[in-house]
Amino acid sequence: MERGKLYQQIDRRAERMIENGLVDEVRELLKRYPPSCPPFKALGYKEIASHVRGEIDLPTALELIQRHSRQFAKRQLSWFRQEKDIRWFAPESIEAISAFISQCIAK
Repeated sequence: MERGKLYQQIDRRAERMIENGLVDEVRELLKRYPPSCPPFKALGYKEIASHVRGEIDLPTALELIQRHSRQFAKRQLSWFRQEKDIRWFAPESIEAISAFISQCIAK
């Protein structure tokens, strides 16, 4: 996928996470578990936990989630490019993906 389009999708996904209740989810989890728990270091949770604790405002938390997610995606792409046996497909190429899976299963 073209990088600009990928980054737009990452940004929109972060927005949907917040729209779908990520702040309330993290707030409730922080009532039950200490902030030192490993899940609070995950993308999205880390930034929203900072917001819930009053360290940053929500727009800043969203911006950080988006930036950190884009950086993570870039690292993933760099790692995957080193793998020589990977077949890349456009996400909308359902028929080609299905045919490749069927071919792999038949082997």
